[in-house]
Amino acid sequence: MNVIKIISIMVLTAWLTACGGESQSVAFSQKDSFELVDSYPVNKQAGVPVNSRIELTFSQSIENESLLSTIELLDESLNAVPVSIAISSFNEAVVIITPSQDLSMDERYFLDAGKYLTLIGVESNGVILEFRTMSENALAGLTDEDPNTPSVIVDPSDPSDPSDPSDPSDPSDPSDPSDPSD
Repeated sequence: MNVIKIISIMVLTAWLTACGGESQSVAFSQKDSFELVDSYPVNKQAGVPVNSRIELTFSQSIENESLLSTIELLDESLNAVPVSIAISSFNEAVVIITPSQDLSMDERYFLDAGKYLTLIGVESNGVILEFRTMSENALAGLTDEDPNTPSVIVDPSDPSDPSDPSDPSDPSDPSDPSDPSD
């Protein structure tokens, strides 16, 4: 029985030595730095629709969702704008910030994530995003019509309206008895 134990130990020792024995080690790579890699709107963007949500894409997944409540959206007067903040269900590195109501027209907004970044150990000056919403003038210029298509104004009281199918002088009317092509 002792011989079997000794042989088993020798085989196990030889096998471990072949696998690297005591010299095996596991290397862990250092985590990449946590940084903002993309956003909508982009920093300093103008003409942002007032009903837009803000999306921040970071270089790593968000690990502590409860800390996201420290991110603030501020208006021009540096008043906090009520928002809801969530991690995207499609990408855990994307934070979605949705204002509780439409933003004001033609106003600057600041996204302050300084507290959040400090709490997760990243140096930050605070504001990571600044943008301006669209003005009423820009909104007035938006139409569904092609600007190259001329507008036609039809007067319903005008008897010579070409779009009126009951106009007896319409030469294309097949029921017109005065049409010589019949």
